Amino acid sequence: MRLKDQVAIVTGAGSGGIGRAVCERFAEEGAWVAAFDISEDGARTTADRIAAQGGRAIGLAVDVRDEAAVKGAVEEVAQAFGGVDIMVHCAGVMHNVSTEEESVEGWDRILDTNLKGAFLISKHVLPHMRRRGRGAIVHIGSVTGIMGYTHLAAYCASKGGLHALTRAMAIEYAPLGIRVNAVAPGTVDTPILAGFLAGTQDPQKARASFERIHPLGRIATPRDIANVALFLASDESAFVTGHVLVADGGFTVHGVQPRE
Repeated sequence: MRLKDQVAIVTGAGSGGIGRAVCERFAEEGAWVAAFDISEDGARTTADRIAAQGGRAIGLAVDVRDEAAVKGAVEEVAQAFGGVDIMVHCAGVMHNVSTEEESVEGWDRILDTNLKGAFLISKHVLPHMRRRGRGAIVHIGSVTGIMGYTHLAAYCASKGGLHALTRAMAIEYAPLGIRVNAVAPGTVDTPILAGFLAGTQDPQKARASFERIHPLGRIATPRDIANVALFLASDESAFVTGHVLVADGGFTVHGVQPRE
């Protein structure tokens, strides 16, 4: 029960990927979980799954690009549960397109969700953590924010920016007892990956290629990454802040990109 009676907000919690896994893992460790997702059905499904396992959760429809919506939802959670202790930003989108074919609309959608969304949710949970005199923020970044990657310019830029935001916030809020870290996963078996693979010439071949270039011989499960987020959110990492923890099955060590 490493998070017993702590209040955790998780964005991107409704799609069945990392966000839902984080919610379920945190609930297993005793947290009150607020599942935020742009899809109300998705958020409520996550909360219902947790409740069915004896956990405590609510699901709220929140577009992380909309500051008024973010502020209102955070306030609702703080009033319902008495504050906020943990926030994990998992909301993210991507698409596979060359830089010269990228549209302004596509660029904005990715940067607004992945990076501005992290800023907005962080901005509005921080006052509640400040009042607590402690807190843990975890941003879900990506190895693509560390290494370049073909046809993912906007996504790479958003995740690289997210890593930089993590370090800046960590320095700013360390004196207040608030820790800020990030996880940089390799390839994870999520709906985002499924959408990416669907855009390749041979999805099965592309998936096998991703598996091969991870030295551990597989891609991650969402729970693999949820376990890393749990470590960074818990007191087990009490002396860790400003860190981007790479959880990639050796991908960045190997340094080879998959080919279709």
